[in-house]
Amino acid sequence: MKELILALSLLLASGAHARSVVDDVHFRAGSDAFQQGDYVTAAAEFFAAWPTLDSDATFQRVVVAKRLIESWYRNGDNKTAVVWYRTIDADVAQSPEVQRWAALAMLEAGDYAESAELFAKLRVRPDIAASERRELAHYQAHGLLLDGTPEQAYLLLMPDYADPASSAEA
Repeated sequence: MKELILALSLLLASGAHARSVVDDVHFRAGSDAFQQGDYVTAAAEFFAAWPTLDSDATFQRVVVAKRLIESWYRNGDNKTAVVWYRTIDADVAQSPEVQRWAALAMLEAGDYAESAELFAKLRVRPDIAASERRELAHYQAHGLLLDGTPEQAYLLLMPDYADPASSAEA
């Protein structure tokens, strides 16, 4: 026990402690701009905060990635959001919050099939509330419809639909 206390004391005394994202000047500036609806500035500040984050700080990276993609989406810079999303680490990209904003950006950027696929992955996640799944299904159907597969979109929204033509043949 004494060794543990001594090790912790030395670690704290050396100044080696995890820096919180909220201590980052760019993150704070981005958060302020985001709250004021200035998504251009917010995106620039969150983007500047990204390389300062410790690669092991997954939670902090998820927070910044979500805010950055959301800022680009709200600013209408969806192609940048999509390109950037495709470059981030898998542990961050798999976050449902990050995936949701990336899928919305994909939908707006014209990547309809990929957005529908990402919304489909989100809908089956056990950590997604049932109330949110219906909304995700609507976004997925939108992507399918714009991708040229209206039958799939209809079946997604109307799962009990029976094609009258196939019923008559039976």
